[in-house]
Amino acid sequence: MEKLIMPMVIFLFFLSFPLAAEGLDEGVSLYFNKNYAESITAFEKILDSGQLKKNEILTAESYLGAANFLLDKKGVASGWFLSILKNEPGYELSQIYFPPEIVEFFNELKLSSAPLLFKRREKMLLLNFLPFGAGQFQNHEYIKGSILLGLETAALSINLGSYFTRKALEEDGKYLTDDLSRAKRFQNIQIIAGASFISMYIYGIVDGMLNYEKGNGNALVLNLDSDGNGVVLLYSFNFP
Repeated sequence: MEKLIMPMVIFLFFLSFPLAAEGLDEGVSLYFNKNYAESITAFEKILDSGQLKKNEILTAESYLGAANFLLDKKGVASGWFLSILKNEPGYELSQIYFPPEIVEFFNELKLSSAPLLFKRREKMLLLNFLPFGAGQFQNHEYIKGSILLGLETAALSINLGSYFTRKALEEDGKYLTDDLSRAKRFQNIQIIAGASFISMYIYGIVDGMLNYEKGNGNALVLNLDSDGNGVVLLYSFNFP
């Protein structure tokens, strides 16, 4: 009977995820054939490729959590399940694909971590209103965040530099005739740089809010010993 059930479960999986990236099928087959260590390697490899869509990432992380649980690595399993919950707090493990003890473990973890997840989501929303690409870094858009950080820093520096240079040309609140044209040039530079900074700041807020769900929350998982025990490290951004 078990030989008939396993192919049926795998077939149901592919009906549920028709767009699954290449590599997920290998991990699923290894998992249902009880080759849990090999399935972990397959799922981690396809995750590292960076080619998975959001639902496929959740699927891979679900099986990674389950496989580690079945290998008695509950600390590592918690890390993968927390990674799911930080992106989808209402996520449910299907009882079709996972045994009751894993579903129960996942649900207990979801219940115990719910206050923390809500607090971090509410707090991190405010990062989108900070300048210098803070919202982009939160959403894991590091290239975009670095560009905004560099451009906004340059614009603000030019704005302040031109302001103080122009003020240095003043004498008793007025400019000498020879310095008047230079003062006007620095004023124009100051206005352009200031407008550029404000424009990029507004763009950063809008872009950060639009992509807020994409990178909300993270979990780091560390293996402590060969027995598979693990510890989950949660991190958050703290700004004064």
